[in-house]
Amino acid sequence: MACSLSMKGNRGSSHPSCSTCFTSPRTSTLSTRQHAGPRNALSLLCSITPSPRPCTTGPTATNSQPPMYEVFPDYFVPQPTIQEIYNARLLGIKDATFAYNNSGWEYNYNSDSVGGVLDYSLNNQHLENKISYFREDIGLNNYYLEWMRKNPGWMANPKYGKTWFKRGEGFYYTMQQFFARYTLERLANGLPWVDYLQWEKEVRVGYNPRVSHVGGQPFIPRSDNMVIDDPNNFYIYEARKAQDRVIDAISYNGFWNPSNDSLIAFDEENGIDLVGKALYGWWDFPGHKYYGNFYFKTLQALGNIAHFKHNVERNYGAITCPFTTMRDPLYYNFLGRLINTMQLHKFNLPAYR
Repeated sequence: MACSLSMKGNRGSSHPSCSTCFTSPRTSTLSTRQHAGPRNALSLLCSITPSPRPCTTGPTATNSQPPMYEVFPDYFVPQPTIQEIYNARLLGIKDATFAYNNSGWEYNYNSDSVGGVLDYSLNNQHLENKISYFREDIGLNNYYLEWMRKNPGWMANPKYGKTWFKRGEGFYYTMQQFFARYTLERLANGLPWVDYLQWEKEVRVGYNPRVSHVGGQPFIPRSDNMVIDDPNNFYIYEARKAQDRVIDAISYNGFWNPSNDSLIAFDEENGIDLVGKALYGWWDFPGHKYYGNFYFKTLQALGNIAHFKHNVERNYGAITCPFTTMRDPLYYNFLGRLINTMQLHKFNLPAYR
């Protein structure tokens, strides 16, 4: 499957793929982009700030916000294609279509080899690449990013006067749906069930994101058969500790509230909601400092297993960035472990009567 991008007239934008901006704060946005840079100020403005504010909700405000793949195309489109777009812009081309291959079936350019140009066996690729069309889908990654920006971990209900109905259970439902659809795509392509993440086992499938940050710095690729349990990776220790504490709470059928040294007991109505909040690490969850945030610590740990000595600038894998998290096949191994941890509470519930 090949994806294509179309570039029309620029309509006043300096970026060929960023032709739309916010309606009301257009002047301030462009000024901030010139002086502060898109990686810091514009990222905060476009990705985090609009959602929690009441003035940016409703049909009018929603329509004025461009999709993130137009604001930050570098996170969604491979770098060679981005370079082609820039070259076309420099040549004065205002209307063009650019295609790139995200199927995982890379071309075999050796004409002397036995087989066709798409001979899969000669390329020695993982079968996981057969479903890269799903993992690298622009709409899927944009949806995950929208969900993350609408559910920031620092958004505490009492502090900001905002109420979310069972967002811990909503977190469980969303992740379970991602995992279920990914599993369905695997089975439809003749692949086995997803292996759950195991800290002691090697990551069999490597990944080269082919995308980069807005500043041009690429994400660190991960080679095959890398070891997760690196003693120098502090995030691994934090992630495993957070998960163990949540599992202990599930076994005890309640969370410890350190603010008043009491037990928050589970029930059939709010149990999975509390487990989801603890694993995600929302700040308004009682005892969040003790239970940590297993979800984000694990993403940091997995994105840090491919590291190099003497890096001038620290950079992580694509799994750590909400723009590119779902592109990495390792993320779905982690989802299997995450959902299995949440379902431990389901297994403890009494049978239906």
